Amino acid sequence: MPISFLAYPQPLPCSNRASGYLRAAAVCLLVASIGSVPPAAAQDPDSQPPIADVVAILGFTNLNGDPALEWLGPGTVESVRTDLQSLGFRVVASDAVEALLADRNDPGDDPDRAAAEIGSALAARWVILGSHQRLGTGLRLTARLYDTTVDEEASIVSQRGSTYPARIYRANDGDSSYMVTVINYTGSVISDVRGSMAWEAWKYRKAAIESGGEITFDGYAQVDRIEGHQLQITNADTTRTYVALNLLASRLYLLEAIVPADAPPPALFQVSLQMLDENGDRASFDIDPDGQRTDLGRETLR
Repeated sequence: MPISFLAYPQPLPCSNRASGYLRAAAVCLLVASIGSVPPAAAQDPDSQPPIADVVAILGFTNLNGDPALEWLGPGTVESVRTDLQSLGFRVVASDAVEALLADRNDPGDDPDRAAAEIGSALAARWVILGSHQRLGTGLRLTARLYDTTVDEEASIVSQRGSTYPARIYRANDGDSSYMVTVINYTGSVISDVRGSMAWEAWKYRKAAIESGGEITFDGYAQVDRIEGHQLQITNADTTRTYVALNLLASRLYLLEAIVPADAPPPALFQVSLQMLDENGDRASFDIDPDGQRTDLGRETLR
């Protein structure tokens, strides 16, 4: 599952500042996703590193093909490599990455699938790639982090009793847990797909009431004008659950975060969903009072 950092166009740096932006983005994405870093001092250089500590850097693409910025990609890769190694991560050798990319050499390669397959082939859990692009007098920087671990398949029962396939993605940060569930209602009856948000929200309400929790927020929400629902629950054990539900193209996206009482509220996670199409492009809409959406086009994040 990819996690993205996007820096909107800024005045074009005339020094290594641009490389520093990309480098910081890539390193921060990885550390934030893991929640901690492996202590370098505790690792035996002769031992086989655990896959969770292995990173493959695929590179940073010069989208314009601008000769003046050609140095930025390779320079950033080496800087990220040095930073991650100083934090205790094992970084796959550039020669191995380049050889694998040369073997694929498919311009139409799906980036999500490619990242997962490359990570598996190189025995790396984490894959980093990104891009830079000159826009007038500005420079747009993008870094993406892929967790190549296999996601969990599941089945979800609808209000009518029908069963639909789902995928569940999980992550932990100390005592906090995060989960994204994608339920595929393609081909379902209208009442199942249109009622899916209300049904899943009801299950959270029911569980909270039965366990002695308190629902502190329960209402409408939207992301990029994709309508949805959010709940915030204080559980009986004082932990807090934040839930976001959004429906698009017959798929229900369910985000759930559970954090300790003394942890910051995971509100950013709750509103962090960005919808991408099969090409990795971000979907954006406008909406009228009757709920009719107008597609505003797609913004490439690759």
